[in-house]
Amino acid sequence: LREDGVIFISIDDNEVDNLRKIADEVFGINNFVAMLTIVVKPEGRRYGFFAKSHEYTIVYGKNVNCLSMNEIEVEGNSFQYKDNFGGFNLRGLRNRNVQAFNSDNRPNLRYPFFVDIKKPTKDGMFSVSVEKKQGFEEVYPSTIDGLESVWRWGKDKSNANLKDLIAYKGNDNKIRIFQKERKLTQTAKTVWFDKEIISNKGTKEVQDIIGKGIFNFPKPVSLIRIFLEIGADTDSIILDFFSGSATTAHAVMQLNAEDGGNRKFIMVQLPEKCAEDSEAYKAGYKTICDIGKERIRRAG
Repeated sequence: LREDGVIFISIDDNEVDNLRKIADEVFGINNFVAMLTIVVKPEGRRYGFFAKSHEYTIVYGKNVNCLSMNEIEVEGNSFQYKDNFGGFNLRGLRNRNVQAFNSDNRPNLRYPFFVDIKKPTKDGMFSVSVEKKQGFEEVYPSTIDGLESVWRWGKDKSNANLKDLIAYKGNDNKIRIFQKERKLTQTAKTVWFDKEIISNKGTKEVQDIIGKGIFNFPKPVSLIRIFLEIGADTDSIILDFFSGSATTAHAVMQLNAEDGGNRKFIMVQLPEKCAEDSEAYKAGYKTICDIGKERIRRAG
């Protein structure tokens, strides 16, 4: 891995504890990033004491101090408002964790805004200032359970980013300060549940491109795509050293085609022989490598 590189390791619960210990030793416990729970079979596998419906993906960085993970797009997200700088949604500027962040331990984050309530925008909002102005209304973050809450931004940052701040008067007649959030992405969560990343989806993708029964339990393209979107840049080199049916190569090519990226892939797979009575062997694939190479050709 390069210094800002990241690795995603897929595993089920048979060996997840051992994997964590090995990965802590290899990468260093401080470079552990996340343990993702991936729902791969919503109905569960109907054997044993529990119907297993998930697997894990362990994420480590080469050096978390250099690591920068990308946010992901959320389907259906859109901007509710628009100004001269583009679309935006509202996010409260008050730090809602008042137990941990309040005027006792963050006094520098509690200061007043001054709101021009006489000149509402077409959306019924008001411009703000951190400097006292005649006729403007003074607004502090609210007091919750006896604790004076604070803003998420310091005064200097607010002053430098006034175009991204706005005030709004709620039904309770209280004025609140909001950040204009100008992005539709969000930090990926640690539990993934989506019909596009279940195991059956991966099986169908391989079936559609190289035939039925050729390769069992491949990862879905959409799952690998999310890994790429989070952990890679548009010009990254992506290495998969248990490449199987080459889902990762398929995902890289698809993503490049869609966003004009220049990601490159390296697929590594031992030339494990296909059983002579298998559908793969009958179709002319002597090894798993042969399956992966053919999929890359057809996906390309």
